[in-house]
Amino acid sequence: MEKSIAERLASETKLEEALYRLIAFCEQERAYNELEEEAAAYPEMCSCAFPLPTVLGWLVDASAVAVVGGASGGNGGPDAPAAVRTAESSRPREAAAGLDVADTPDTPDTPDTPDTPDTPDTPDTPDTPDTPERFIATGEGLAALAAHRAENRLVLLDCHSGRYEPVFAELLQFCAAPQSKRAIEARLAGNPLAENPRVFPGFFIDRLERAGALVWDAGWKTTDVGAAWLAAREGRG
Repeated sequence: MEKSIAERLASETKLEEALYRLIAFCEQERAYNELEEEAAAYPEMCSCAFPLPTVLGWLVDASAVAVVGGASGGNGGPDAPAAVRTAESSRPREAAAGLDVADTPDTPDTPDTPDTPDTPDTPDTPDTPDTPERFIATGEGLAALAAHRAENRLVLLDCHSGRYEPVFAELLQFCAAPQSKRAIEARLAGNPLAENPRVFPGFFIDRLERAGALVWDAGWKTTDVGAAWLAAREGRG
């Protein structure tokens, strides 16, 4: 199950890290307004073309997050769609009883009755509010999150121990303020570690984004994870 969750989240390339952060946030049961506030702090969600209910639907469909609470009604009940209720209530009684309307005898006209005085309107009965939905991460979702975090640690370990560590470090330092891909390409142009053999800037961006060290926020920007990695590296130096 956790593999299918990972595959589903990985298919949302630009939102993968944000989706995992939402799972982590739902480790405790959360109300929708809490999720709205949390997601509003994610740069990926601010530039996302999909509304939060759609994104949450992905997590629920993948069995990474479960819905707790909420009210729903059956067909024809007070909570059914209006079209269903209207169709049910507008059927002629004769048709509902299986009779041909044309076969029913005419009823004699009844004499007019005097008008009765209007009765005062009775106050409307307030609707019973639906139980608000809440969301909580499933065991499968938390297992997928743990596996993803382990993978990210391996990515950062590779950045730390590989020959490209200085390039990753330079890129994270450069992106302390948001930078465009073109600016990153210009920054790394001529860097011997990226030239022989030729390694394109997109490789470094992808690795750091997968590790949660870089995020798109009006430009590629170093995250708290990336800043912590830089601080640890400087502490070793």
